[in-house]
Amino acid sequence: MTDPIDHDERAHSAFAPSAAARWLRCPASLQANLLVPDESSVYAEEGTRAHELAEWMLRDDRTLPPEHDPDMYEHVLRYVTWMRELAEGAEVVLTERRVDFSHLTPIPNQTGTCDFAAIIASRVGAVLKTADLKFGTGVRVEAKDNEQQLIYALALFEEYDWLFDIKRIDIHICQPRLNVFSTWEVSRADLLKLGEYVRERAALAFQPDAPRVAGEKQCRFCKVKADCPALLDALHQIADDTFEDLTALTPSRVLEVPLKPPSLPAIPTLTVEQMARLLPYRSTVEGWFKAMHERLEGLAINGETVPGWKVVEGRSRRGWRAESDAAKALLAAGINPYVAKMCSPSEAETLLKGAGVKAKEAKAAVAPLVVKPPGRPTLVRDGDDRDVLGETDIEGVFEEVD
Repeated sequence: MTDPIDHDERAHSAFAPSAAARWLRCPASLQANLLVPDESSVYAEEGTRAHELAEWMLRDDRTLPPEHDPDMYEHVLRYVTWMRELAEGAEVVLTERRVDFSHLTPIPNQTGTCDFAAIIASRVGAVLKTADLKFGTGVRVEAKDNEQQLIYALALFEEYDWLFDIKRIDIHICQPRLNVFSTWEVSRADLLKLGEYVRERAALAFQPDAPRVAGEKQCRFCKVKADCPALLDALHQIADDTFEDLTALTPSRVLEVPLKPPSLPAIPTLTVEQMARLLPYRSTVEGWFKAMHERLEGLAINGETVPGWKVVEGRSRRGWRAESDAAKALLAAGINPYVAKMCSPSEAETLLKGAGVKAKEAKAAVAPLVVKPPGRPTLVRDGDDRDVLGETDIEGVFEEVD
């Protein structure tokens, strides 16, 4: 095991592996995003606490920290249990390890922190395993083609291959709150090819005239997409490639008085194939308009004129000036302001554990009282590792409608 690191003081490299999905696809986004300061969020802080808890539990095989969030602990425990299984028989086990991948970039001192890694040695060649804990629920993350983990694997390959002769690389992603336990296997040859690709793109990203390339993944978390011309060009191209020219189907506005009602051409509808091509860009376009709205709103609030727009006072809800005073007044009037609400199964388990019941016993006690209905059918991309919903499963989700 390596020494613990301070998660709040991680060094931020210009070529951040966590942003590799962006700068590998859109080289110009690297320098543009470096000029915008990072903003913390409750989700980022929650992720930091989850990683600290995971590191605490993995070091020296510790199980339960003295102070912890029970709900977070249950999710992190699933990750920790999986990591211990992956590390069985390993010659090297690394937890929250700072790795250097400067050999892939045009500048030195480029590092990142790999959540977990293990090397299993054998006579026919070693297996390098890397893993990442994703605690968020906003975006589902898979192991396949995960650029961040590939960069960590390339860094560890550079450091340990001379000693173990690594033949295979296994990438693992654990997103416990979405029940994602994803694995992707990469050969030695494919990893080296990917390394050359990363080196070429990193060199391109450091050029002053690096190209901007819009797309679903690279635009999702880009901090400068609000005024990006490449995104507008991409949307124009999507429209040109997807929609047929309807000009010829538009009836003339100047019509002679007909002897009978004119027969207008039918308006064509989008095909299934066209809609399927457009749908992946929904999050990109929605995110772009959201970023644009926030940018213009900020400018208007700071006094800058935004043509056709103005800043007004938004709607707000009434609240108690002092809740305790309001409660006393309502109770004196014979009104109970506190509305009882049944706790959820998760809250019930937490209450039982707070009363001294062990976690497994609390789950066992609640299980006979709980029902988990089927999830709503959801359209996802082909790359999603969840099983296709069958006809029999669909029938169980919808009630028969008369």
